[in-house]
Amino acid sequence: MKLFSRNRSELKKQESSNHNDVLSRICWLEIPVNDIKRATSFYKNVFKSEFEYQVFNDVGYAFFKGVDGTFKGTLVETNQLIKGNGILLFIKVEGFMTAALKNVPLFGGEILEDKKMITNKVDDHTSIIANNFIDGGLGYVAKIKDSEGNVMVLYSNS
Repeated sequence: MKLFSRNRSELKKQESSNHNDVLSRICWLEIPVNDIKRATSFYKNVFKSEFEYQVFNDVGYAFFKGVDGTFKGTLVETNQLIKGNGILLFIKVEGFMTAALKNVPLFGGEILEDKKMITNKVDDHTSIIANNFIDGGLGYVAKIKDSEGNVMVLYSNS
């Protein structure tokens, strides 16, 4: 099986019927934070998120509320050093990438890489606009650091 095939339909044909999509197994998001009030303010203002705050075993949690009212993950208070390396989350900000980027530094975050279109480098002098593997369309990304030092990527089709 060619892992990095350019032809998506070719990849589909090569998948076996018992193949499990690892992304469908992701059931929770937990983001470590040193200052839960600062982090909640950052996520509310950059991503338009809603939270419910609770304490379990003397640890503060600010739970992300989904549009359907269910919880999808949490900000969790920690005294440990947050390095900003590890799993790189791509967060879709369709329709409000510009506003989200504007709010990042206003609420204690940092823009690490400005918004740019995803392109495919053909050679040293040529790049092409390509349909990406995230959703099959044109895509734009910007890398940010949240108010707690976690690094993530904002993603949008425009």
